[in-house]
Amino acid sequence: MNLAAVSPRDIPRQIGCWRSLAVGFTIWALMGHVWLSLEFSFAYLPVGVAAGLITAIVLETLDASLHQRPMRFRLKGEQGLAFFLPVYISSFNLSMLMYCAELLWPVALGAVIAISSKYALRVWHPDNGFRSFMNPQAFGLCAIVLLVPEAGLVPPYEYFTQTGSPMEIIVALMGIFYGIVLNRKRKRIPMVIAFHIGFLIQAVVRMQLQPHFGLNPILMMTGPAYLYVSMFLMPEIDTTPESKRLQILFGLSVAFFYAVVILAGYHYALFHAVVLACLLRGLLLLLGVKYV
Repeated sequence: MNLAAVSPRDIPRQIGCWRSLAVGFTIWALMGHVWLSLEFSFAYLPVGVAAGLITAIVLETLDASLHQRPMRFRLKGEQGLAFFLPVYISSFNLSMLMYCAELLWPVALGAVIAISSKYALRVWHPDNGFRSFMNPQAFGLCAIVLLVPEAGLVPPYEYFTQTGSPMEIIVALMGIFYGIVLNRKRKRIPMVIAFHIGFLIQAVVRMQLQPHFGLNPILMMTGPAYLYVSMFLMPEIDTTPESKRLQILFGLSVAFFYAVVILAGYHYALFHAVVLACLLRGLLLLLGVKYV
């Protein structure tokens, strides 16, 4: 993520969103180990964050030298936070979502791939310079589950297995409330609403095409993976459009690609759908379409 893609008056909004995410997910991970009994190793988190930060510093040094500009990790104040906070969030969340038993190297590799995508998958904008179009968390997770057979994602049931039925509802409502507040600050509510509507439509269509699945396509909307992707991962500021009309288009495209991936028989379809929607946006930006 970089602040070149937004006007200076929006920089405090960016920083505030990133700070909220960093604090919120750090608390969630600690609570997950103490209370929710998440099964991923706590060692995943420092390994993933360290790999992500090292990768970001190395690539930022090379990129700054190549384009004759200051290295952002050396800047002070908000500009320095604008470099470190997104890297921390992407690496931390990827590490929190992965599960690969006692193996740590897939976590580090996932963080390296995620952060590298911010530099490798970007397009040139005449007003804002290079801008990344790929969601790093989704890209890193999809790359690892495709490249490393031993790796997968944390099973969604773990988020509620220790809470009991009343607390399941409370935890889910807390996540929804936090997501709404965050996305109001991000100005991504139109995208989130469009995704929910698009997802519901594709679920109904799939129920007609595959009646043997019953209500499962719609029940997917009640799970923690759906909540996380729709409220936190998909509406990332730097890799999604600002225009309300284009936000709606992006949210609908993620729902459409989800249906395509599911019908093709692939796992982790929500994350693949975000990657495909970002790739489509990147292609359109490369062709000169104003998908911003």
